[in-house]
Amino acid sequence: MPKFTFTSPEGKTYDVEGPDGATKEQAFLILQQRLGPNGAGAPSPAPGGTAAPASKPAEPPQSIAGFIGGNLSKGVADVAGLPVDLAHSAIEGTKGIANLFGAHLKQTDSPVGGSDWIKQKLAQIGSIGPSAEPRTTAQRYAAAGLEAGPSAVLPGGTSSVLPRIGSAIGSGLGGQAAREMGGGYLGQIAGSMLGGAAGGMIGGAERSIPPPPSEAGRASQASGIPLTLGQETGSKSLTSIENRLRELFPSRGTANADELAQAQAAVNRVNELAGQVQGASGNAEQAGMRLRSAYNDAVQRIDTARDAQAARDYGEVRRIAGNQPVIRYSNTLNTLDRIIAENQNVPAGDATRIAAQARQMREALAGQGTATVDDAMRTRRAWGNAARRTGNVFSDIDPNANQLLARRLFGAINQDFDAASNANTPISQALRRANQNYANASQSISYIERSALGKLLGEDVTDAAFSGQTASTKAPEAIAKRYLNMTPSEARSVTTILRRHAPDVLQQSKAFVLLNGLESARNDVPGAAPISFAKFRRELDKVQPKLREMGFTPREIRQIADATDTMARAGDRTGANPSGTTAAGHMLGTAAIALAHPVAAAASVITPYIASRALLTEPGRELLRNAYAASTPAARNAAIGALRSRFAQSQGPQQ
Repeated sequence: MPKFTFTSPEGKTYDVEGPDGATKEQAFLILQQRLGPNGAGAPSPAPGGTAAPASKPAEPPQSIAGFIGGNLSKGVADVAGLPVDLAHSAIEGTKGIANLFGAHLKQTDSPVGGSDWIKQKLAQIGSIGPSAEPRTTAQRYAAAGLEAGPSAVLPGGTSSVLPRIGSAIGSGLGGQAAREMGGGYLGQIAGSMLGGAAGGMIGGAERSIPPPPSEAGRASQASGIPLTLGQETGSKSLTSIENRLRELFPSRGTANADELAQAQAAVNRVNELAGQVQGASGNAEQAGMRLRSAYNDAVQRIDTARDAQAARDYGEVRRIAGNQPVIRYSNTLNTLDRIIAENQNVPAGDATRIAAQARQMREALAGQGTATVDDAMRTRRAWGNAARRTGNVFSDIDPNANQLLARRLFGAINQDFDAASNANTPISQALRRANQNYANASQSISYIERSALGKLLGEDVTDAAFSGQTASTKAPEAIAKRYLNMTPSEARSVTTILRRHAPDVLQQSKAFVLLNGLESARNDVPGAAPISFAKFRRELDKVQPKLREMGFTPREIRQIADATDTMARAGDRTGANPSGTTAAGHMLGTAAIALAHPVAAAASVITPYIASRALLTEPGRELLRNAYAASTPAARNAAIGALRSRFAQSQGPQQ
């Protein structure tokens, strides 16, 4: 406690011990109250307040009520003035760190509304009188406990009244024990033990079950992406402190290394989830080409199966009919007539050639009249290939027009096959079964062509005038982008086709969803983390509502959610100052107080370093958790002392 000396006009000197942080004016008010209205002449401060000590006058009687009420009033003033006291912290930008680790800086002024100002007003009205000043060691302990008691109303700690009051009183006793022992580590340890014991005895009747691990902690453990305490708890104040550690010079290197470790763990986890698929890649061009290949393979597979079934079915028709003609080309001839009419006498090269070739084709088919099953099947097969651009019906014309005409003729000959199956004969019945199976397979091909997968690919077009090459109207990269932007119903359709016809491409496409997120979130800025958590989460949020429709299993969806949720927490930049002025302000502020408060200046440098060493280590996180969640300053001091002893001389991360 600060001690002040005052001299009266008669030459008498008076020594007054004021409360912590008291000013000379406050001590003078205490002396006036002690002397009362009938006291000796008004004293005046000795020059410098350090005159030689003289015999003290007899102290006025001390009342128990005044002692208890006065010290409780001091505690009330401390609580009521706390917001103003914090607002006037000596080093702006590091007060959260300093307060957390005990590096409190005393203010010499009394801001309006602060705790000292409130105590002055309470002293003026008599709520804090001379009786409140402790005169013995026992009274000093009692005063410390009483003054700390009102802090039980502050948020934090236990929820029940008795343990909160006990913790508050215990912290006051612990702090007084540290002062009596002269401070230092020995005093801090003794104070922490005494404060914790007192709070435990007073609140010992209540026992609580520790809460289970938080969802954030579980997700972090499952994904392998470590979190700081602030990120795990979601505390904005603690997260803000941790983000400031990434900016301050003493802690920047370690904190940024921790951030890099988080990012690398996230990359490893995504690669692990996607790396179970052979040939997985985040390259959009490769993904688009795989989807196009899967589409073509699916159509080819169905076409091959259709031919195999047709060989069996029409073989039965052939066995019954022998060489007897059974397929009449009536629908085919009508279609050729319409094609001839549409193109004859048209002054264009393609139209002239189409009309001439269609006329020749009609004459050949009309000459046959009714064809055998083998002849009709060969014709239908050729036109079916041309309809898919794997063959030609007409020569020397635009390939796109050739495909459209082939589709018309393919449909007409199928109608001829159907017409031949209407009679009630063994041949017709066998033909009907063969036609139905062929039609079902053809419908499956049409389904894939018109499905969401077919729409992803666009249409094939040919450069007939120059190179003659055939290409899709959509580039592979555009196909991959459309795949990511599918609606849930489209995704379900594509997944159904891929699962049935190209399961390996389905797995590669799922991996592409994850690896594309990594590619999109990649950071190329020198010194930055390899990926941006915010960008990755943004990419995954686009597909998250349709992950099930894209083929992801419930287990895979949970694993992805664990990774993205943990990334979102790790990417929380609450309180960050991208301007870079925080670090400069911290060092200037530290230099400014170095002479007047060397211990506080040292703490403002050492404390960020210690905290940064502990952020992502399991022992450090536990000690930080104890310091942050402690219900008593005593317990908090014990955790902080352990942090100092463990990490102040740490040479490397301790996982």
